[in-house]
Amino acid sequence: MVGNVLGPSELGVVLQCQGCLDYVLVVEEVTEIHGRTLTTRGTTWWPTPGVDGLDDSVDENVAGAYSEAVRCLGVQAPHAAAAMLRTALAHIVEDKGSEAAKSKKTLYDRIEQMVIDKTLWESFGVWATHIRKTGNAGAHAEKFEPITMGQASELQRFVRQLIEFLYLVPGRLAKAMPPIPKAANTNP
Repeated sequence: MVGNVLGPSELGVVLQCQGCLDYVLVVEEVTEIHGRTLTTRGTTWWPTPGVDGLDDSVDENVAGAYSEAVRCLGVQAPHAAAAMLRTALAHIVEDKGSEAAKSKKTLYDRIEQMVIDKTLWESFGVWATHIRKTGNAGAHAEKFEPITMGQASELQRFVRQLIEFLYLVPGRLAKAMPPIPKAANTNP
């Protein structure tokens, strides 16, 4: 029995996946206590969901910044997550942008050049600008209103879609290319 809880209380629960048999730690916030019954809400998971699924077609710097951002979300750090998602975007521009884009001084101008070059669709350019602005707010929290977990989670989904479009889909397409026919034997 837990007894009276005077303030916020958390507990850790280790769960095992019935499919892969891996373990996950869930930190749960106790929201209600009725006798011997607890009502809880999961707040943090380890390992963090969403970190996996990036294969070797994703640039190492992009994958590292993205994975760190997802871990920041897992520990309820939305400002740090937003800043790291902006960093992932900067690495995407450095890896996928044209020489003209890379030569621009600001990330804003680099994104604009990628749209002009058609490396990014116009709507993805809008996403990238949103990621940049929100990432700036995460890195310079003293100048902006607080970033919520919901905002940071949406930002993570936007960056994940950019990674899908620019890295994962082309990588899957390359692996799925039809077999190349053998050259015909020209010797009689």
